[in-house]
Amino acid sequence: VVAHEVAHALFDILKVPVLGREEDAADQVAAYTLLHLGQDQARMAIAGTAAMYAAEAQREDPKEKNLAGVHSLPSQRFYNLLCLAYGFDSKTFAPVVDMGLLPKERAPSCEGEYRQVDYAVRTLILARLGQ
Repeated sequence: VVAHEVAHALFDILKVPVLGREEDAADQVAAYTLLHLGQDQARMAIAGTAAMYAAEAQREDPKEKNLAGVHSLPSQRFYNLLCLAYGFDSKTFAPVVDMGLLPKERAPSCEGEYRQVDYAVRTLILARLGQ
């Protein structure tokens, strides 16, 4: 949650152009940040965040889903997070596919999804910070 809100602050302070929904972009930057904490910390942080999204998704009532909300549905946020993690390090995060948490059909696109976020963070955020 903190990394997500820091991403919003970075977008504002650095005047980062965001193509698409800012909430999705903030989720991506937050996931990227967690993934770069180091292998053990990343595993724990991703697992904790995924558990939060999974718990929220279980409380979703299909008849009352807020499809017009600014945030993606918790179930979508869950899959997007796991996909970025798997795309970042398919060996470390192989269990998310092996356990069926991330559909095998989605897994092949995850490396490309991660590379897209990596490029955006490096180009639009880190370059503006002089890193």
